[in-house]
Amino acid sequence: MKTLTDFITENKIQFSARQVDSNPHMEDGKYPMDHWLCRFRHDGKQLSVYFSQGMGFNGQPPSADSVLSCLASDAQGVEDGQTFEEWCGDYGCDTDSRRALKTYQTVKLQAHKLRNLLGEYIFKELLYETETL
Repeated sequence: MKTLTDFITENKIQFSARQVDSNPHMEDGKYPMDHWLCRFRHDGKQLSVYFSQGMGFNGQPPSADSVLSCLASDAQGVEDGQTFEEWCGDYGCDTDSRRALKTYQTVKLQAHKLRNLLGEYIFKELLYETETL
């Protein structure tokens, strides 16, 4: 298996992160966090995602490796055609939770956008042939 750093370099994926006030996919104030709007560019396409990390990073921006690792891990969780109920079982979520449903839908959408950014072959290479963090 290749590392994420090698995967990013080989596929000429560009990354940038800009600090923002909040992440629309998270409850504000529950945990102190730094929020980022991250942008990946590949082959003339781009993908923007919100990413949050604990205050222990002291405002240091996330790395391409860490954000892509999270996206790949999330995508793997929905990639095999799991239903919402199956996903909840795997991640310990309540199937009656609207918040869990919103998270599931967000993950599915981000996985779809990641596939569009990379193309099918490179997307599968990321999910199944690249070590995540």
